[in-house]
Amino acid sequence: LVGNTLSKALCLHMAAVLPNMLRLHKDMGYRCFHVIAKDDPPVPRQTQAFYELCAREDIKIIHWAARAWNTRDTPAKRFEIVKSDNIIAWMIIDEPELGSRTSEEVEKFLLSHQAANPYAPVFMNNSILGIPRRYANLETDILMLDDYLTNRENRKVAEMVDAADMMMEAGREGRKPVFYFLAGENLGNHYREPTYAEQVAQTYGVIIAGARGVSYFCSLPYYPEHYRALVDVNRELLALEDAIFSLEPTSQAAIANPIVRQMTRRLGDKLYVIALNIDNDRPAEIETVLPPEFAYGERAQVAFEDRSVKVERGRILDRFKPLERHVYVIEGSED
Repeated sequence: LVGNTLSKALCLHMAAVLPNMLRLHKDMGYRCFHVIAKDDPPVPRQTQAFYELCAREDIKIIHWAARAWNTRDTPAKRFEIVKSDNIIAWMIIDEPELGSRTSEEVEKFLLSHQAANPYAPVFMNNSILGIPRRYANLETDILMLDDYLTNRENRKVAEMVDAADMMMEAGREGRKPVFYFLAGENLGNHYREPTYAEQVAQTYGVIIAGARGVSYFCSLPYYPEHYRALVDVNRELLALEDAIFSLEPTSQAAIANPIVRQMTRRLGDKLYVIALNIDNDRPAEIETVLPPEFAYGERAQVAFEDRSVKVERGRILDRFKPLERHVYVIEGSED
């Protein structure tokens, strides 16, 4: 009787909570959820129900198998616990370098799961210690790091950007894509949420450094400005997606001041210069030198800011507040 009552309560809970969770994050603009799920009943049942909702809404899933190592299920069984065509990647172990697992054990574990699931990336998530040590020989389809801005006091956004640089260098030989697990809400472990400026800056910063995937350790943000940052930065990056991933050749813009990082992309007849002041405290007046093929315009639109700036002799002069990003869009010729 108790079991039956609990089962009914679980069904009611799932029916009420899971659609609301999905709707909230979809309304925020997110198209892919990074879901942590344990193997202990009734969690797989809840997870499967949620994934079926996601499939109906065309939401993609990165599945974090929270106890894959502890249960030691065979690789074949691992991929049968939950099933969905919308699972695009599997994170099967988290920060193994901080536990008792040897590098050799984890390497074997990763390789066995990759062999059992060759059609979607299988990867581990590392701490800041694991990647420079080449833990488990970095036998991971995606190079992913969590190093949270809010896990201790007085951390700076530049630290996140430096860590992304480190990952890019580590993954270059194996041509591994870099993902970053950034601080979100996570108030169970952290003393605060990121501010609006910090969240926008750390997200743009790691992408400018080369990260091609971003996850947030986040459930339901408490701080309204942080919630707005998560909505705004996702909306902006979706608008810039084609430009960020463009492979069209172009010369690079140049910025001499090291506190501003930038990426240059060409998409058709437009040049995008995405620039960020990574310093938490110092404003800066910055000169951006455009590539020669885009140096003859008169003005550049500044996306998301409802303004434009002059282009004089192929240069843009603009002011950056601490942690401020500017996205310059310059019209050119397709020839």
